[in-house]
Amino acid sequence: MDNNQTIETNSNDNSTSNPMDESSDNHQEVNQIGTMALFSDGFSFNFEFGGHKILAWGSAKSGKEKVFVDGQVVGEKRSFTRRSVIPFTLGKDELEIEFHTVSLLTAELHCTLIKNGVHVETQKQIPKYTANKKKSKWRIAFWFAIGFVFGFFAIDEIVAFFS
Repeated sequence: MDNNQTIETNSNDNSTSNPMDESSDNHQEVNQIGTMALFSDGFSFNFEFGGHKILAWGSAKSGKEKVFVDGQVVGEKRSFTRRSVIPFTLGKDELEIEFHTVSLLTAELHCTLIKNGVHVETQKQIPKYTANKKKSKWRIAFWFAIGFVFGFFAIDEIVAFFS
């Protein structure tokens, strides 16, 4: 699928308008969405822009990323890098959704909406079980130790089998 698609809609639905719409397009707003319950569900970010609902979704497992405008897919790609951009056009505006993995240790992900090269809004998400860096380090150390022990015994059994 083409990663740079255009969508034209004539929606005048302002029932859920964004209070930040009254300020200039150059504001540097950062919203904390909170923590997610499940890492496996992927990350979902909701933006309101010009009367349109923009949903950016990314899977931490498969690397699949999708951008929806008013329920219609306008861009998708698969990315395993720490930063990726999905460009699309909405009316006369060139928009981009940028996914940026800030920390691999805590799986903190920032999603930024960019209009014509200018930052509009950034939202953040951190999975609940990785929000504490100290606990994450211990969790990694624990699983590394478990892997070492099982690996040691597996190699010991393989060597004994072939001896």
